[in-house]
Amino acid sequence: MKSFIYRKTKHYTPLVALLLLSSALLAEDPPEVEKPNLDSLIAAADFVAIAQLDDTRYKYIRGFPSGGEAWLHSIFIYKGDQETDTIVVYDEGVKGDHCYFPDTDLWQEGNRFLVFLKHTEGIMFKGLTPVCYLHVSVSSDNQYILRMPTNNIILPAAMSDLIQEYQFLDAGSRIDATELNRPERAELVNLNIMVDEGETLVYTRGIPISAVRKYIRSKAINSE
Repeated sequence: MKSFIYRKTKHYTPLVALLLLSSALLAEDPPEVEKPNLDSLIAAADFVAIAQLDDTRYKYIRGFPSGGEAWLHSIFIYKGDQETDTIVVYDEGVKGDHCYFPDTDLWQEGNRFLVFLKHTEGIMFKGLTPVCYLHVSVSSDNQYILRMPTNNIILPAAMSDLIQEYQFLDAGSRIDATELNRPERAELVNLNIMVDEGETLVYTRGIPISAVRKYIRSKAINSE
């Protein structure tokens, strides 16, 4: 019986993450938060890959996930069992650090992520905390791009230097701008994080996944 499961819900959307990011960017004195660096995520994970979200099966408390599973399929595997296809990431709880994936609407294709996971058994995985995924977008020339900003981790300087502007086509790179007020919209545009397309804001910057792949594989070999 799965009456407590809500599929393709809007409880936990990319807009929530965007609003949190916006608040942090606008704060005059943001609190000091210890961020993991990319190297530590690669070393700690059993499985690093680009994966696409197929479904979430979460329970919710006051609009936030409190437990359940995210179902994904792998696209490119950079560390771990190369035969892995289906990935089920499970978690439980609300307080503290957890790995829950933002869902997409029924009519949209699933968002893509660079995932950092620990294998438990079979197709089951646990996400690293406090960061278990980074957003991956699709550019107008059909490339996978690690979408910026990634304010929750520290990127190596060599990778930060590779940030470029792109035109993204995937639905995950767009958010409903009607839910933001004018100052919030203007700030995101002025910071070169997004472009304003009327009712929609669209992310604009990222790092080619080819560069990310090369870096991850070099670190993965060293950590084995």
